[in-house]
Amino acid sequence: TKKGDASGGDLGEIALPDLREEVAKAVANLQPGEVSDPFAHPAGVHVIRVKNRIPSSYKPFSQVVEQLRLEEMDRRYRQRLRSVVDNLKTRYVVEVHPEHFSL
Repeated sequence: TKKGDASGGDLGEIALPDLREEVAKAVANLQPGEVSDPFAHPAGVHVIRVKNRIPSSYKPFSQVVEQLRLEEMDRRYRQRLRSVVDNLKTRYVVEVHPEHFSL
């Protein structure tokens, strides 16, 4: 089965940039409740009804690449740190003395 078969063709929320070009063209200017003209698609001829429009929060990759890079570096750092700490815990006995902490 294909996505949407079990739900009567409802594909859920899909961002316009994630649609194939011919589908995006067919729905780009439709308002909620409107139906597209029939259009050719590799899987056949389709019509699409737009149920709702949600304002896009999509950002181009070029705008988020640095943030993604930093997040991945942080993730790897934390993973490595956890590995080092776990290794140390297996090699040494840890004693906690609460009287030395002022909370």
